[in-house]
Amino acid sequence: MYNVHKKKIINDNLDMLVGKRVYDKRYLKRIDRKFANKIFNNLFKLIIGGTFEDICSGYRFMKVEKFKELKFLTNNFEIETEINIFCVKKKLKYCEHEINYRERVISKSKLKTFSDGFKILFFLFKNSI
Repeated sequence: MYNVHKKKIINDNLDMLVGKRVYDKRYLKRIDRKFANKIFNNLFKLIIGGTFEDICSGYRFMKVEKFKELKFLTNNFEIETEINIFCVKKKLKYCEHEINYRERVISKSKLKTFSDGFKILFFLFKNSI
């Protein structure tokens, strides 16, 4: 899969490629997270712009020179939102590519749906100005 995404970045002259998660319903345990992600995506489009459909996906490739321009303000779950805001504001060329996704089976997620969700929303609103 890595080589496919690397080729797409090169062939389409992209600055960033983001994995758009396609949920396998057989393994979907936390419907609240899928619902929250839809809310974040719609708010992002409304407030920041862009065409992202999965702003919270951690699966992404970015050209090194663009990545080096980032001056991170966060280091938690808001980081994906920060990268997407940077991408839209800098008018970088990006696309999303579907990836298969299923929730963790063996280990437990560190994400706390509500507290981390509010941090993401706060960061989104704070950076919309």
